[in-house]
This record gives sequence, C-alpha cells and structure tokens, in this order.
Amino acid sequence: MIILILSDAHSNIGALKHIFDTVQHYDYVIFLGDFVDYGPWPDETISYLKENVDIALQGNHDFALSYGKDCRCGEENHDVSVYTREVISQMQTSDENLNYLRSLKPYGTVKLEGKIYELFHGSPGDPLYRYATEKTISGIDTKKLSKFGVTDLESTTVFVGHTHIPMDYNYKGIRFINPGSAGSLCRDLFGSSSIALYDTENESVSFHRIKMDNGEVIKTLKNIVKDNNIMKKLEIMYGF
Repeated sequence: MIILILSDAHSNIGALKHIFDTVQHYDYVIFLGDFVDYGPWPDETISYLKENVDIALQGNHDFALSYGKDCRCGEENHDVSVYTREVISQMQTSDENLNYLRSLKPYGTVKLEGKIYELFHGSPGDPLYRYATEKTISGIDTKKLSKFGVTDLESTTVFVGHTHIPMDYNYKGIRFINPGSAGSLCRDLFGSSSIALYDTENESVSFHRIKMDNGEVIKTLKNIVKDNNIMKKLEIMYGF
C-alpha cells in the first residue's frame, strides 16, 4: 500500500489540486493539519481536503481559527498568521467548515496492512504546538503522553507536520517522517510544495518537491492584503 502524506496546505487550493493531478499512484491519503491561514482560499481548501483525504488532523492554525485563539506559531511569521487569519480565514470560512475543523484532533492513529502509524500535527510531546525536528525530538518522552490522550507510542513509525520541512529521522528506534508543506510554503525551499509517499510493504519513503507557480496566489493576496510589510513577507514565503 502507498500512503500519500500531506501537511500544512494553508489555504492554497491551487497547490493541492496540482499535487493530486501530479501524483498518480497512491492508496490512502493522510493530511496532518493546518488547512488555513497565509493563503487566500481557506474555505475551498477545507472543502477539497474533506473530499480527498482518508484521515485529517487539526493543526494549530485550524485550532486558532476555530476557537478564536492564538496560533502560537514561530515569531518570524506570527504577524502574517494573525493578519491573514483576521482578514481572510475568519471572513471566508463557512460555519460548516469551522465545525469540521473543531471536530478534528491534532493526533491520531491508523492501522494499515496490519501496521500501526501514529499521527501528530506537531509532535508526540505536544501534538498542537511543538515542532518535531532532529534537535527537539531528543527531548520527547514517549512514555509520558497521557495529557494528550496518548499513553504510549504503539508504533515505531510516526508521521508529523508543522515545520514545513521534509524529514526522515530515526530516534531510538522510532522513525519520524514529515512530508513538508503541501501549500507551497516549504521553509527550506521557498515557493515549493513537498509531499511524501510511504510504502507500507517495504517501509520506504520518497519525498517529492513540486515547484509551484504562485503568481495567482500573490495576485489574489494583493487584492486582499493592504499592509505592505505583511505582503512583502508573503511574497518571500511564496518564493517571489
């Protein structure tokens, strides 16, 4: 079985459609959270993912939009997050899709082909907010997770999102795989999307960079975003 792993779409319906048009062979789709913010099409993005994925998680941006909370993202892009949530996500997301986001959790478990896979938007230690990187994973105590509804990791394969950077890292026998950003917001290569394909039979993963033409994203954002500093940051994030 081939699992298509996606994360951090951030209101970019164009990037998602391009991914699904490009990737032809997969059997199951996992989305690790962050439907909204930054991009100009939150409602369309939520609706599209609802129809095209098998399981989805709630990201910190989804939680912030759904409950009127702060997303607690990195300081560098916090102002962009707040601005786009207030002028785009809050204004455009339907009540139906807000309720859908509220219904999700930032963690989950799936069993496929007899194997268990743990899913977290952030990390096992903090599924909503903490970034799981090679530096921070060493601080995760996989035996003390009951606060988040998880008492122990049942699997040696964990799928995480949140960082916007692809990763395949093994820590004490637990493999952490991050597909990067499906919304053309990879932080290690601006203006690109990234997805992962995981083969359950041989436990191999391949990462696929999809360079995007974000001209329509920028054009649409310029019609909405009136703060020049915010717009300049968005242009950098989308590779302009």
